[in-house]
Amino acid sequence: VCDLLNGYGEGALAHDDQLVREMVEVAKAGSSPSMEVQVGNEETPAATFLDIGAFVEALTSDVARKYDPGRENRRSTNFDDVWYHSIQEEKDVGGRNFARASETEFRNEDEEAQGVNSYVTKLNEETLADTFQICNKVKKVKKKDEDTRDIPPQDMLSPRSAALSIGNASAAAYRNIQLTVRRIFTAQAVDYTVDTFRTRFQIVFVWMAFAVFYVGYLFGNGGKGFQADQCQEDDLTSTIVCPLIGGIVSQVLMICELIIFGTPFIVMGSAGNAIEGQETITRMVVTTTLFLVYNVLFFSLSFRVPFWLESPNPKTMVNKIGFGLSLFITAQHLFHMAMLIFKKYRSKLPSLVNTRFFQWYFLSGNVFYEAKIKRSALFKVDQMLNHAYDVHQEVIRDKERRRTSVADDTFLSNFGQATNMFSRRDGLTVYVGGVSWAWNSIRRGTLFTQEGIWLSGRLVAGSAFQICVIVALPIVVSYLIPVIIEQIQNGWSEENNPEELDTSTAESRATIAVGVGTVFAFLVAINSTILYIPSIVATTMKFRRGVIPTLRSEDFLHRYRFALDQTTLLFGGMFWGLLISSIVIGALAGGFIYALMWEPTQRLVFGLVGNLFGLSVVLIVKIIIMQIIRFSHYKAFYRTKPLSANIVNIAMECYAIGISIWFMLVRTIKIVIVAALYLGRTDTPLFSAGVGIFGPLEIDNWPTVARKEILIHEAHRHPYIETLGYLYMMQLRYRDGGFAKRACSAWRLIFVLALMPWLTKFRDSARPDHFVGEKKRRKQGTDEKVVSTAVSKLKVDDDVLAELASVHASADHKPNLSAEPGAGRFRRDS
Repeated sequence: VCDLLNGYGEGALAHDDQLVREMVEVAKAGSSPSMEVQVGNEETPAATFLDIGAFVEALTSDVARKYDPGRENRRSTNFDDVWYHSIQEEKDVGGRNFARASETEFRNEDEEAQGVNSYVTKLNEETLADTFQICNKVKKVKKKDEDTRDIPPQDMLSPRSAALSIGNASAAAYRNIQLTVRRIFTAQAVDYTVDTFRTRFQIVFVWMAFAVFYVGYLFGNGGKGFQADQCQEDDLTSTIVCPLIGGIVSQVLMICELIIFGTPFIVMGSAGNAIEGQETITRMVVTTTLFLVYNVLFFSLSFRVPFWLESPNPKTMVNKIGFGLSLFITAQHLFHMAMLIFKKYRSKLPSLVNTRFFQWYFLSGNVFYEAKIKRSALFKVDQMLNHAYDVHQEVIRDKERRRTSVADDTFLSNFGQATNMFSRRDGLTVYVGGVSWAWNSIRRGTLFTQEGIWLSGRLVAGSAFQICVIVALPIVVSYLIPVIIEQIQNGWSEENNPEELDTSTAESRATIAVGVGTVFAFLVAINSTILYIPSIVATTMKFRRGVIPTLRSEDFLHRYRFALDQTTLLFGGMFWGLLISSIVIGALAGGFIYALMWEPTQRLVFGLVGNLFGLSVVLIVKIIIMQIIRFSHYKAFYRTKPLSANIVNIAMECYAIGISIWFMLVRTIKIVIVAALYLGRTDTPLFSAGVGIFGPLEIDNWPTVARKEILIHEAHRHPYIETLGYLYMMQLRYRDGGFAKRACSAWRLIFVLALMPWLTKFRDSARPDHFVGEKKRRKQGTDEKVVSTAVSKLKVDDDVLAELASVHASADHKPNLSAEPGAGRFRRDS
């Protein structure tokens, strides 16, 4: 074991005597027994060999009997997999039926046929802050054993089982398990950082209802009364001071009314949307009643709070739509309550409960999404193993080609050659990202089951609102066209004789201009909405693959890991950004068409267009001529005909003095159009890297906000992070039983370094102190009888290979490996 650790550069672990003894002990359980060897009159104890059985036992003994392979295809969360689904100890107690949920639990019949259980856990029937205890519950007996023979192990974790006995057999199985777990209430239904809500549909409807509620009752009221009552006089104070104070008051009151009235609206509207359906019936009744009363009071009463808010009377169409959405959300709450009641009394109402429907209701949404992320982690690990295996296969084939005879004693290092072979593959890439790739991956589901990318709730809700903008844009414009035409006619009638006005021409001109502007605005809205999610996906993959520096970048530490509360701006930014971008593009396009058709500006616009066309003709001719000169006078950076090239350059300098003004005008137009297009693209930086950043001040920080949203969910929902969370909970669940022991983890470290030796450089950079100490020990020298030399960082070069070869050739003590077939080859290739 010491030789193996030293050979893979883990000298610090090799010097840990207790760890080495533990590693030997865990491997002994799977080792094949060997015969005792008699030397003279003495018998030596049986040797323990590191064979296949011992190695497998060392790698898996601490996890194989506790890890449930069924979780890989089960529609459940990682939390459920650890605390509520079958484990080996429970199967040992009562068999498969005991380990499963009760007969009336919800299971997927298709998965059940494959031996995979999928059901709604009983956690939803308990209080979120309950304390779960196992060992203390078996001592309290208040019912007969036969009354509790069907109690599933999940119930043993709940306080309700304190009054129940689970029988002698189960008590014996759990006697040595000491576990107390307290789960903290986190308001899962409104947790947008980790997205622990049950379904995104309710999130979208709640925020849509609140947006209409805000427009109907809160929008535009703050500060209005102050300006109307206090600023009527026509003096300097009313002209300057009142607008300033009114603006400050308006913003402060707007923030106050949004926080005071919006927070309870969202919290109560999101009731019943926790990922595991944890709400009690009592809690749902109280929350639903408060939410309904809250909306009825605003809709039915007429009130006005000076300087703050106002309930219009009679009610407008916006108020009626908002009240209708609130009634729809209330109906959702009532339906969820009915589902909770049916679930609670499902054993008494078998005809009213359809298990497939119940499973769809409780296990769809984010539970299904998280199950896909679980499969993504397994897919990624499987891909790594397959690629590593292919590399070693290439190494083996390369060795076979080089080996001239069986007796060839050339020192061949699998470690070094595999690293060398991997470096040859370093340039191999696969095309990922792009608009069509992203949407096709979403359609096929591979974006979740293979790439493991989590699309946050804010992103989905913002995209839903962007779709609403696209749908509402033509409808709103159709109502605005008559208003715009009327305003234009009124404005002209005040300055001109109404009899001299051609109203039909003005009306048609305005209609055409608004129509063209609407078409451009509609196209921009569709384009931005289609590109937003693929852009977020591409940015996520850039973070994962190091295209955008992360952990070792100062920019990452100071920009992305700070002020994470800014991610709350993303949802509103997606909506208003798209709306304003569409309006600006529509105004530019419509304004140009109107100016082109309006007589006072028609001549100016056509003159500008004519000059641009003339500029285009000049540029085409110039490009043709210069292409001929470039091929005949230049070779890369060098001139083949310096005299004529200098004369041409002087001519172009004179040409540029007059033409550059038009270039700058065109550049201005392009920058304005691009800036208008990117107003709604809060996911993509408008400026180049480093531009627009002055210390802590960033002119356009919206792309940084979008990247923070990505990184927050990567920190919680990355497939490897999810798997680590599962392993940590398993360690907590079996912290006395020994899940993921240190000795077995050391064996797995050896396995990983042997299978993927190129990971050594990452381990070296991640733990420099660990290898610095090893280098010092290697320089000071070790015991002369030690077979292997500790190598801090193996490299594929002649010096390292020669050093390792000399160690094997000049060692005073060599282990007797001839007892096992192929031992000599193992020593040569290790």
